Amino acid sequence: MLQKWIYHQTYPFAWIRLDHSDNELVSFIPHLRACMGSTGLFPTALPLQDECPTWEDCLTATLNAAIDVPQDFFLILDDFHNITSPDIHRALGWMLDYIPEQMHLLITSRQPFPLPVPRLRMRRQVLEIVLG
Repeated sequence: MLQKWIYHQTYPFAWIRLDHSDNELVSFIPHLRACMGSTGLFPTALPLQDECPTWEDCLTATLNAAIDVPQDFFLILDDFHNITSPDIHRALGWMLDYIPEQMHLLITSRQPFPLPVPRLRMRRQVLEIVLG
């Protein structure tokens, strides 16, 4: 259903289909950054992974580059139920606090995930679609 919807949108998107091999922070963040960088949307080049001493530095550089993207775009994290790493959950929760306005995160999962959804719901920054 998401695939049908996204292909009818006019906004560009980066799509990551997650599996168990993405369940480590050291592989998840480079995968995320490579996918976003491959869209060709970023006028500012993403720094190399070696230039980021911590995950916060990597995500900060990525979000700073996303601020310069001149249009709305989607980042799709598909099959997020495969991610059980508390470090990735923490990093993604942190990212949600600083996500630029034009960047829209779509997450698909077959089970609830430990992200700050209630807080985002209170701020009216989340739309949840639950299928039966």
